Amino acid sequence: MGRNEAAKYLKRKKESEIHEMLFERGINLATLPSWQRRGVIISKEAREIQGFNPVSGKEEKSLRRKITQNWEIPKFKSEKGIPFLEKLINRN
Repeated sequence: MGRNEAAKYLKRKKESEIHEMLFERGINLATLPSWQRRGVIISKEAREIQGFNPVSGKEEKSLRRKITQNWEIPKFKSEKGIPFLEKLINRN
């Protein structure tokens, strides 16, 4: 089966149907780590740093963004998942 055929086959399948299909082929999703089931989120997180500004000659605070990885993603429809997504979406 090619990629396009596989994509068409899986399109509009429910989670339980995909789980059952994989289980029939010897893959138990429940035993896999969550990052293999749900993926990983890479995002930027703002952090405040204290530094010296050579132009003004003073110590100043500034924002820097750091790339972060989240390997433990909650289910998006869960109690933890909804605020998790809202926080990601509302970042500036």
